[in-house]
Amino acid sequence: MTIPATTAIDLTDRDPLTELQCSVRTHLPVLDGLRGLAIIIVVWHNASFTNSGDGEFAKFLSLFANMGWMGVQLFFVLSGFLITGILLDEKGAPRQLRNFYMRRVLRIFPIYYAVLLVAFIILPALGSAPAWSIANKSNEIWYWLYLVNWDIPIEGGGGGLSHFWSLAVEEQFYLLWPLAVIALSPRALSRLCLALIVSAPIARAVMIHHNLEFATWAAYEFTFARWDALAVGALLALIVRHRPWLERAVAILPKVLYGTLAYIAIYMAMNHNFAAVEHGLAALNQSVAALLFAAALFNGLFSSYPTASPWQTLLSSRALRNVGKYSYAIYIFHFPVVVALYAAWQKHFGEFQRLNPLLDSNIRLLLVALLSYLLAVCSWYVLEQPCLRLKRFFVNAKKTALPD
Repeated sequence: MTIPATTAIDLTDRDPLTELQCSVRTHLPVLDGLRGLAIIIVVWHNASFTNSGDGEFAKFLSLFANMGWMGVQLFFVLSGFLITGILLDEKGAPRQLRNFYMRRVLRIFPIYYAVLLVAFIILPALGSAPAWSIANKSNEIWYWLYLVNWDIPIEGGGGGLSHFWSLAVEEQFYLLWPLAVIALSPRALSRLCLALIVSAPIARAVMIHHNLEFATWAAYEFTFARWDALAVGALLALIVRHRPWLERAVAILPKVLYGTLAYIAIYMAMNHNFAAVEHGLAALNQSVAALLFAAALFNGLFSSYPTASPWQTLLSSRALRNVGKYSYAIYIFHFPVVVALYAAWQKHFGEFQRLNPLLDSNIRLLLVALLSYLLAVCSWYVLEQPCLRLKRFFVNAKKTALPD
């Protein structure tokens, strides 16, 4: 599949599939909405305060909070979709790899390394290292190298920066995946995606069978145990750019959406949870979540689906898109806030926690969300936005022809 270079696109008489193929090359508001939804799920999960309290309502909240691991899976699907799409649309452009890597560096590195600098160098030098960074000090090299997802399952620890494992997985993907996209034809790349999708649950099943305690972390954080979600997103990016595949996907993806929802409902009814790692069918759960989100993503992109309108309205809402805009920084900050707030809260409001644990836990959850959001907004204007302006020096000329 090649994309010929032209200077103009005929904007008349497009069918819905052609509209979709054109729209995925632009900034899509629904993707910001999906980012917003993902970070809300992740913060709810990692705050874990809804595990407090007795009663059916508290148990209900706890069940869905425990399922919040799926938020990271949604981020992975989005990354696979967006990064693969960018690479496909710019394939063959001059200095493609240099420009791609520099844009990723400008987006990801500044705030990531700023936090590491504060946690591992500045605050310890001042004699006031925060509790959320102390647990990471002995293995900090893995953080600097974006390899901590390999260290935590083996060495343990992590502390207030333990959520950086997912950023390590994504950075390894950003480093290696462009080489595959450039080297392979779309058909060969699609086969690689399928191989990754199939191999990840097999790897998880082997680890779970061998040692469940070890697999609790390894089958959750090792790159080869999580690359199915990235590959699902990448495969969707290929599908929407190749018309024959897209026509088949229109018929298949609604079945994927309803099938994955049915699987999750049945699993929850039988097991009273939807765990990322446990014995039995749970080795498939991360893959099922990835397929669900890929189908939901497509449902949000394809406006001709009868069920798309309410979903698109939600994802296009200003509030959700605003949260999505700052989602990366919110993710960076939220877990240090969780750890720091927990210690302070126990000291000053321990009695309130004992008297009304459910109300207490949800107040703390809202505080974590608010503080993380405010820190993210400050980070955006002080650090991220100035760095992002430099991306204009690493932009390829846009190809405006329709994909075949």
